[in-house]
Amino acid sequence: MEISRKKITDAEIRKAEQELAAAVDAITAEKTAEFAALGCELETEFSRDNDNLEGDEREAFRALGVTEECEYSFGYSSGVKITVKRKKTDEELAAEEAEAAGNAKDFSGLSEEEAELAQNEAVLEEAKRELSRNVAFTSMYFVHIYKAFWRESVSISDGTDEVRADLEEFLTVLREKAENGENE
Repeated sequence: MEISRKKITDAEIRKAEQELAAAVDAITAEKTAEFAALGCELETEFSRDNDNLEGDEREAFRALGVTEECEYSFGYSSGVKITVKRKKTDEELAAEEAEAAGNAKDFSGLSEEEAELAQNEAVLEEAKRELSRNVAFTSMYFVHIYKAFWRESVSISDGTDEVRADLEEFLTVLREKAENGENE
């Protein structure tokens, strides 16, 4: 739905945004058991941003939950990303525990630069392991406020049908692969 910013209040935008977030939560709650039966889990990540903010102010804005009040000005956008992840294997869990136990590595013999580099490499390896668990993802926007020439407009998502359809498609593919004995 596209509407002029002058014709919609912050309260109406917030209400629409929260209704969409609640609908996505309901869909993921409904689908969690189906994905779990196929050895997967759902990770839901809500996001907010404002292109007109910079530095710490932008980071603080991004940290706001989708249910918290904020300023709806042009450059604002919010949405959700739902990731389907393969559950961790016993080997991955054991490696994670071993790494956590040895995480207090002694970098005292290294220079500050070498220690930082070693820590960054450890973080990178963890990120790679987490990424390797990703099977599929879908995303949708909730609200986008933009300015075209002199007119400020608000675009609000029409619903969650696409997210539901994407999750159904993911389930279909995962079921087919499970029936054929394939891994993701």
